[in-house]
Amino acid sequence: MALGDDPFTPEFVQAFYSLYDKLERQRFKPTVDILNHNLRTLLDAKFGASPRLRLRVESGRIKSANRLLLKAQLSKYRDRIKKPEDIFVEIHDIVGTRISCNTLNDVYAVAREIKTVATSQLANCTMVKQHEDYEDDYIKNPKESGYRGLSLLVGVPVAIGDHTEHVTCEIQIRTLLQHAWGELTHEDTYKPEMKIPALIVVLSKRLANTLAVLDEIAQDIRNELDKLETEHVASAPLPEPASTTQPVGLQAEAVAAPTEEAAARSEPVPLPPPPSLTVPAIQKAFQAALGRQPDVSEGLYDLVLTGFQKVSISSEHEVESILRIMRTSIEGLESKYGGV
Repeated sequence: MALGDDPFTPEFVQAFYSLYDKLERQRFKPTVDILNHNLRTLLDAKFGASPRLRLRVESGRIKSANRLLLKAQLSKYRDRIKKPEDIFVEIHDIVGTRISCNTLNDVYAVAREIKTVATSQLANCTMVKQHEDYEDDYIKNPKESGYRGLSLLVGVPVAIGDHTEHVTCEIQIRTLLQHAWGELTHEDTYKPEMKIPALIVVLSKRLANTLAVLDEIAQDIRNELDKLETEHVASAPLPEPASTTQPVGLQAEAVAAPTEEAAARSEPVPLPPPPSLTVPAIQKAFQAALGRQPDVSEGLYDLVLTGFQKVSISSEHEVESILRIMRTSIEGLESKYGGV
């Protein structure tokens, strides 16, 4: 594009905003609802009751007009945009939603199910593959910022006027810890033109790598729990059929008034309650692992406690072990990147 041929004139911008308002009402708002409905229906159908509880489809979003206009002026798109309509053709993540999962395996399981639907040859698919380059795996290949997650671009059929169009949408699939990283670092709210201070970049990368270690631990815990469930099902005895040799009245009497000896034999030995993780326990584990007390607010303690609870970490010893792993990981990164 020659100097002086910049299309983003005041007239261009005014026309863009007018077109955005129209498309938001007619196309984008209906698409968000249809996309989330299709995803929830798919997850309900493909995952059992227990795994389904580990998957959450968020409410979805439409990229704001201001952010869309800023993105259109990036070098990646600028030369391909001549008129306002081009913005809505060239930029594919105007409509999007997010699925948060408990573990890394859950992320890839969800992605497989979506890709199976999107690449099928059925005429009435709820999601279709529209672009060859439709998948970005930032878990295996994290962004420079430290961002991790898996993104898919799919077309969703939407009735617009008297016809149906496939509107391209972005689906982000992330673990709870990856989602927490995005919230804590404000990665999801950065504007395209923002210059991020170097200190924030460094600290964000450290946090991302630390949480990646925790994600691996969470996956190990999930794997062990799955093994326990499998072993329990395999070893559980089949229920014995009810006896029909005694009158019902005698059976009821036997149940209602067992002998003391029978009660002693059948009564299970009570298990001690699981240890309850507290703020002092976290502080003690922090001191033991890192040699100092954490400098955090009460609100952050609540977030940490909730996160540990979700991955079934409930003892001071477990927290200390995790912090020691984190320390080792950070020391390795500092050594690799020269103290960064």
